[in-house]
This record gives sequence, C-alpha cells and structure tokens, in this order.
Amino acid sequence: MTHDQFIRAFEDIVDVPHSSLKGSEALEDLDGWDSVGMVTLMGVVAENGGVQLSPRSIARCSTVDELFRLTQPA
Repeated sequence: MTHDQFIRAFEDIVDVPHSSLKGSEALEDLDGWDSVGMVTLMGVVAENGGVQLSPRSIARCSTVDELFRLTQPA
C-alpha cells in the first residue's frame, strides 16, 4: 500500500474529505478515530496491504504517518 493509498483509505475510515490529511495529523485530534476506526483500519490494511496489525501496535501510534509505517515491510 502506498502512502497515498493509505491516506485515502484512512480519510474514508475517519470520514474526512479526501485530500484533507497529509499524515502528520495527531490521531487524538481526529473525531472519527475510535475503536471502530481501529478495527476498520485493521481490515483494510489486511485486505489491501496483506499486513496484519495488532491493536497494541496501533495504540502505540500517535500520528497518521506512524500508522502508515506499521503497514510497511520491515
């Protein structure tokens, strides 16, 4: 999953207009980021990126870009 693909999918998850996120946004500032969003993100990333994210690893992230980095091969 590219950064642009991730951002677009994440915008859909948190229900904000496309092209409104850049990646540096704090997750705590996004009204649509909640437990449902977390589970949705896990499914989207698994389906589109083939990466299994754990709730614990997601919870350690504080920005959108930190979430994106979780989706990248080590």
